[in-house]
Amino acid sequence: MNKEELEKLTKHEINFLRYYAHRDSRDTLTEESDIYEHLIPIGYTKRSVVLLRDHPLVNRCAPGMITSDKPIEYGLDVSELEQATFPYDRENNRFTPLETYLILFPEKKLEVIKSIQKLNK
Repeated sequence: MNKEELEKLTKHEINFLRYYAHRDSRDTLTEESDIYEHLIPIGYTKRSVVLLRDHPLVNRCAPGMITSDKPIEYGLDVSELEQATFPYDRENNRFTPLETYLILFPEKKLEVIKSIQKLNK
């Protein structure tokens, strides 16, 4: 994977978070927030309700998961990443594209938060 591919997946996830996360929870995001813990899903979805009933936002918003043979941590080269699909196993070194992006580029968190909140402005 390269940085452009990761950014494309991250933008997709941000766009879905803008739509599927409740406005009040988006408005109160801060740099200290854990995005998926903080955001509250809206009560409806355009995607299949049968597949998504009682599932967290990650299942609605992430276009897949990112993994690596090496631990995903700050300083890891983006070329070490690969995209994984279902199931959304959130253990074993698997993260959403947005989570991966913020691990590798923590200085971008405020910019990401503003992007998630952009729909409100």
